[in-house]
Amino acid sequence: MKVWKIVSGILSIVISLFVVFQSFFAGAYNILTGNGQSSGTAGVVVAMVMFTGGIVALATSSGSRGGDAAIAILYGVGALTGFFGAGSYLDLYVWASWCLLCAVLALVDFVRISRYDDEEEDAAVAARPTANVGSGPATFQDVILEPDPRRRDAAIDALPERQAKSYLKQALNVLVPRQMAEADEDSGLVRALIAILAMLGVFLIGVVGLGIFLSIDKNDRAASSAPPAESRNVRASEAVQSQAVESADVPAAGAGTLGDYYVEIKSAFLSNDSAGDPVIIITYEWTNNSDDTTSAAVALMEKAFQNGVQIERATAFSDIPGYETGTSMRNLRPGATTEVQCVFGLPDEAAVVEFEISEFISFSTDTVTMNFDPASLNGVE
Repeated sequence: MKVWKIVSGILSIVISLFVVFQSFFAGAYNILTGNGQSSGTAGVVVAMVMFTGGIVALATSSGSRGGDAAIAILYGVGALTGFFGAGSYLDLYVWASWCLLCAVLALVDFVRISRYDDEEEDAAVAARPTANVGSGPATFQDVILEPDPRRRDAAIDALPERQAKSYLKQALNVLVPRQMAEADEDSGLVRALIAILAMLGVFLIGVVGLGIFLSIDKNDRAASSAPPAESRNVRASEAVQSQAVESADVPAAGAGTLGDYYVEIKSAFLSNDSAGDPVIIITYEWTNNSDDTTSAAVALMEKAFQNGVQIERATAFSDIPGYETGTSMRNLRPGATTEVQCVFGLPDEAAVVEFEISEFISFSTDTVTMNFDPASLNGVE
């Protein structure tokens, strides 16, 4: 099992670094699609558990019941987290299976060491003939294993001084080094686990603190750079068109500030996608008030709902009048403004479309929203 611990420890540490990168991509996918899954977070937890379990496996490769118990618990947590939190992150099932295998083998080694220690203990207390004090000095084993205290004391009293000293040396060589080694092993394992937990705690505190600082800093800069003539209410009043309009523009669009960006929903119209199914094409305007050049695809996230259920994005032909593809990928310099168009499928052509925009990566829950009634929108072929 020593070779297995070394191999599994090294593999776990290496794999955990790969899992971290996969988890970040899985988390970004969850945010982009708005599927409500937390597979990215689960992947980070599994990676941390694998990294920690690999270190403990290498540190206790010589054999330790305490080390085996710690490994089994760590990998067990990783397996449960991976299996229950994988979602669409299918590779996480593979890493969870690896954690489960390592946990099972650690339990097997724990049982093996426990049985070995029990056998040694049973052999040490096995019944032996009582010391025959009258026939001469008792042997060291006779003195140690004598169950009757009176006979044991009598055997010790009958020992010559030189032989008694020899017995004392043997007892110290057998008992004292083993006790010290076990104490050092247990205390070393405890110190290692405490150090690992402390590092994990400092890392988590640092991540949370950095996120809070960035959120406060973004809010402060947005408050000083937003256009003063525009409304600062992010959740603008909903505008549902109740009668047919001759133009595609929808008045009274929602507007507001999202972090370093200012957004105003402008208009919407109906058309068909590449498969001939009905879609709604929504146009909004955004201003980049940050210090960096970026695009709407990186800075903002759009969602649409019908009957309380999120509807999927669709692909429309570029030759539709009034529609331009790729606008969300257009980079914007600080202070510049441009329009973006996004396309969503219409599972229900009669239900109101609830459109909302939020900042892509932020601790804020602010959104800019507007409702569109398909019955009041123009159709463009």
